[in-house]
Amino acid sequence: MTIRVVAAVDFGTHGSGFAWCPVDSVNDEADRKIYYFDQWQDQPVVYPKNLTALLLDGQDKVIDWGYSARRALSNAGMRSGAGDLRLVQGFKMWLRAGDTPANGHLNGTPQQALPLIAAYLRRLREVAVQHITDGGYREDEIRWCLTVPAMWTEYQRNAMRKAAERAGFPATPDRLLLITEPEAAAIHAFARTPAGAAELPIMVVDCGGGTVDIAAYRPEPGGRLAQLGHTDGGDLGSSYINQRFLTGVVKPRFGAELLAHIEQHAPDALQEMLDAFEGAKRQHDVGRDTPLSITIPGKIYQLLHSRGGLQRLARLQGGQDFHVLVGSADADKLFDGVVRPLTHLVAERIVDMRNLLGDRKAGIRIVLVGGFAQSPYLRSQLTAFLQKRYGSAVELLIPPDPARAVLAGAVHYTYQPSVVSSRTVELTYGISCSLPFEPDVDPARLRFVDDRGIFRCRDRFLVFVRNGDSVDIDQTVSNELVPIRNDQSDMSYDLLATTEKDPRYCTGPDVRVLGTVKVDLGSAMRLPIDDRKVEISMCFGGTEIQVTSRNVHTGHTLRTALSFNPDTGS
Repeated sequence: MTIRVVAAVDFGTHGSGFAWCPVDSVNDEADRKIYYFDQWQDQPVVYPKNLTALLLDGQDKVIDWGYSARRALSNAGMRSGAGDLRLVQGFKMWLRAGDTPANGHLNGTPQQALPLIAAYLRRLREVAVQHITDGGYREDEIRWCLTVPAMWTEYQRNAMRKAAERAGFPATPDRLLLITEPEAAAIHAFARTPAGAAELPIMVVDCGGGTVDIAAYRPEPGGRLAQLGHTDGGDLGSSYINQRFLTGVVKPRFGAELLAHIEQHAPDALQEMLDAFEGAKRQHDVGRDTPLSITIPGKIYQLLHSRGGLQRLARLQGGQDFHVLVGSADADKLFDGVVRPLTHLVAERIVDMRNLLGDRKAGIRIVLVGGFAQSPYLRSQLTAFLQKRYGSAVELLIPPDPARAVLAGAVHYTYQPSVVSSRTVELTYGISCSLPFEPDVDPARLRFVDDRGIFRCRDRFLVFVRNGDSVDIDQTVSNELVPIRNDQSDMSYDLLATTEKDPRYCTGPDVRVLGTVKVDLGSAMRLPIDDRKVEISMCFGGTEIQVTSRNVHTGHTLRTALSFNPDTGS
C-alpha cells in the first residue's frame, strides 16, 4: 500500500497529542507543512496535547479519557453513587522496571500500565484517524511514528509497541516506527531553528512531565544527523514538582490524615488544586518577591472547615486560609529538587560531547524543548549556569513552541527516516554459544569436547556490538554457528545484553537474557556437521533491535520476536 500520509504520536506523562502531514512533492522540502490537532474536548486552553488521563469505574472499565475524564469525574462527584470512579494519570511512568516511587499517581506496575496505555492510545488513534481521513486520505495509507523516552529499556520500548498494536496501530515495523523524544527534537531543531543552519553540534534537553532526556548530535553532509555518545537523563520531569508540592507543602499544612481523605474521597478537587498549582508555577521565576497563590477548591475548603483544618492552615500561613501560599524561597526549593540535578546532567554531557569531539572547548548549542521548557525558573537557572561556567562557548536555544518540538521532529523522521545517519549503542549485545577453549584463559569446569573432537568452552558471550559503538542506520552484524553434536536437530541460543564492554561469559551478574531463539535445522541434517550453518544477524541502527536467524542450507529465515522481562528492565 502506498504511503500518502505520515503521522506522529507523542505519548507523554502529562499530555499526549498527534501531528501529521501529506507525502507529496510539495512537502519533500524541509519547510513541509505539518498539521497539529489542538481542539480537545473540555480542554481549558488551546494546546496541542490532551491530558493523559483515564476515568475508570469499579471494574476498571474506561468511562472517559483526556480532559473529558476529569470533567466527567467532577460532574459525577455532584451525584450519589459515583464513589467507585477514579481518575488515573502518570501511568506512562509505571513502565519503569523495579521503581517504587513514593509519589502517589506516578506509582504502578508495568502489568497495570499496559492495558491503560493501550486504552488511551486507542482513543487518541481514533481522533487522529478521523482528522486525517476527513482530509480525503485512507487509514491504510498512513505510516505512524510513536515517541518514547531515550532512557527507556528495550523492554519498555517493546511494551509501548505492543500497547500501540493493541490500540489498533499497525503491527509491522515499517508502518509503525519508534523514535526517541530527544532525537525527534534534534531533527526539529536542525530543520526549524538557527541550530539547523549551523555546523555546531547540538545537545537536546527534552523536559517533559515525567522524564528529562538528553542526547547529542552533530550535523553531517546532506542534512543528516549522527548521534554523539550515549543518551542520558532521569525522572526529573515537571510532575515531580507537583508531587513535591503535595508532600512538602500541602501535607504539612492540611495534615497527613486529611490529605489522605481528600485523595480518596475528593480526587477531582485535588486535581483541580494541582491544576491551579500548575498554572501558578509557570509564573515562578528567579527573584520573585511575591508568593505563589493556589486557590483551594470549594470541596476541599469545606473538608478543611468541617475537620478543623482551617485553623491549622491559617496558623501556618500568617492568618491566610483561602489559598495555599508558597513563598519564593519555598517555591525555589520545590523547583531545585528537579532543576539542580538537571543542570548537573547537562554539565556532564557537555564534558562527554567535548571528549567525543576531541576538543575540550568546542562550541555547543543546547536546545531546550518539552512542556517544562516553558518554565521561566528553569530557563533562568539553566541560562545562568551555562553563562557562568562556559560563557559564550555554550548557547541555549529555546524554540518558539517547545511543547511541539518532539511532535514536529517525529513527523519529519517518519517522512524521511534516513535523516538520522547513525546512533550510539547503549549496551553490549550478543548471544550465548560455545567457542574454542583457551587453556590459559577459560576455567577447566567450562571445557568439553564436541563431536568433532574439538575442546570447547561453554557459556561464552559472542559479542555482536559493544556498548558505546556508533552504528550506521540499517547496519547489520552477522555471525555463523554450527551444531556441536551430530544428532542435534535444532540450534538454540539466548539473546544477551550487558553494560560490560568486553564480556567473555554469559553467566556474569550484569548479563541479561532478552530472549531465547530456537532454529530447526530441518533438511540440513543430511549434510556434514560443518555445513549445517545457521546465520545470526542483528541490525542495530534503528530505535529497536532487529534479529534474524537464517538456516543457510534451506534459506528459511526467522525474524525473532524478543520476550523482554519487565523485572530486569531488559
